[in-house]
Amino acid sequence: MISPILVLLRQRISMCMANFSLLMPCWRFLILNIVRVYFSSTKKSNSQMSTRKYIPPYKVEMTSNPTSPGTSPSDGSPISPQSPPRTLNLPRTRDRSPSPMRGHLIPSPLPTRRTRTFSATVRASEGPVYKGVCKCFSRSKGHGFITPVDGGPDIFLHISDIEGEYVPAEGDEVTYKVCTVPPKNEKHQAVEVKITHLAPGSKHETWSGHIITS
Repeated sequence: MISPILVLLRQRISMCMANFSLLMPCWRFLILNIVRVYFSSTKKSNSQMSTRKYIPPYKVEMTSNPTSPGTSPSDGSPISPQSPPRTLNLPRTRDRSPSPMRGHLIPSPLPTRRTRTFSATVRASEGPVYKGVCKCFSRSKGHGFITPVDGGPDIFLHISDIEGEYVPAEGDEVTYKVCTVPPKNEKHQAVEVKITHLAPGSKHETWSGHIITS
């Protein structure tokens, strides 16, 4: 005799097989739809990539029948004449007068009263007094040159070595002492500069900004 347990087990197995056979078509349908959607999307993307065409740049096609000047190449209607090409108008450069300091060698770094050693200041103050004429001086740049009366090369002048209330101008008569320019001490500069006579007929400026006509 077959035991009741085996009978119950056989019934359960048969029920499971029946349920699996019923669900099998559903699983198969779902898998087929997934595969079909995947392949359709892949095929669509590939077709889009393959249909892209290279668009060449615009080219002007020359016709075999030349048209007369002033007419349209399509229907021969008159067209407006082409405007002349525009030219770039550059600003005109002003004719600048040559600078009086051009051609002079400016010491570098600039020797000033503050950077001068005490011994050099003492030697300069004990030296003789010379006379000269102001050749050029720039207040904005802070330096200029003096032409000695007895001849010789022009002497460098710094704004810190000027004594008096007037800014030196071209043609002013001055007195000065000389001091060597470091580090080689081969050239000289004017120190303790004083204006003795203002150049006649020229405007002079004070250090405070007042303009005086001599």
